[in-house]
Amino acid sequence: MIKNAVIAVLAVVLALSIAGVVAQTQRTATVQVRIYEDINDPTVHYISSRPHGGEWTESREVPPLNDGFVQAGKYRFVNVWVGATVPQPVPAAVELFDLECTDQAGPDGSHRVLRGSLRNRANATLSEVAVTAALVNEDGVEVLQVTDEIAGAIGHGGERPFVVNFIRAPNVGGTCPVVSIDYTATVRYEVPIP
Repeated sequence: MIKNAVIAVLAVVLALSIAGVVAQTQRTATVQVRIYEDINDPTVHYISSRPHGGEWTESREVPPLNDGFVQAGKYRFVNVWVGATVPQPVPAAVELFDLECTDQAGPDGSHRVLRGSLRNRANATLSEVAVTAALVNEDGVEVLQVTDEIAGAIGHGGERPFVVNFIRAPNVGGTCPVVSIDYTATVRYEVPIP
């Protein structure tokens, strides 16, 4: 007799490496930096970098440390800039729609609220969904990040509303861009067991 049973459950957690938001169109990416020291001459150092999961750049000598001093002149430093691919805040498995960042009156003044809906486009069931948005003031400075967790599982094609409430920053105007979406995706495969 053949019975159907679930033989595999694959859980994949998507964790975007977004450190923060400086402006609505400017995000940061995780970058790995490696410093090399010449074994024959410990005074010579090289630097190389790569975006998360990417290729290492060609090593180059660390430039002279002449950009300034920190901690009452105890340390010299140099600013070295590295390039990296910035990840998209919204993964391909989800779609956001009806986004609206508005003011809402409260006892301590008005505060911003981001409302929207999330649609599951993955061929999987999403759970533990967390939508994180930032409050970016009119000067382009991030003031606060807040996360709304969507309860329950969302099947393929399913939709759920969410609300990110910036009540801890009263009387601050600005934009409310989505910074990241984290979730667990579960796929079930049913096959006959002999």
